[in-house]
Amino acid sequence: MIPGHNDAGDQTESTQDAAGDAPVAVDVGPEKIAHSENLTQSFCVASGGRMRQTGGMDLPSWMNESFLWALMLWGAIAGGYLIYGWRQKSGIPLAGGAAMTLASCFLPALPMTLACLITMGIVWWLLRQGY
Repeated sequence: MIPGHNDAGDQTESTQDAAGDAPVAVDVGPEKIAHSENLTQSFCVASGGRMRQTGGMDLPSWMNESFLWALMLWGAIAGGYLIYGWRQKSGIPLAGGAAMTLASCFLPALPMTLACLITMGIVWWLLRQGY
């Protein structure tokens, strides 16, 4: 269609289109979730003045905020070592990045930090030695 072009046939077709002007019934409101009785519920339930956890997954005691921050930091640094080792075709940083990735996946926050710092020191020392 050309902008600014007024065709009489277009106007007659639009007035004869009954579906274009039909009202739409919209049902807005809360709906019951299908199979809701089979879903596990993991939310806090208020009981008196304190909150308690119901259902859900039990996480190990060492998975806390410190673990998540350490995982994010050392995982990002390990990813940098992995990418650097891969692109430079250097095995030492690549192996260091893999070791740091494994440490960040399987160790709590403080041992993860120590293992990653030691790994970074070993990688630095080995590269200084010419390996």
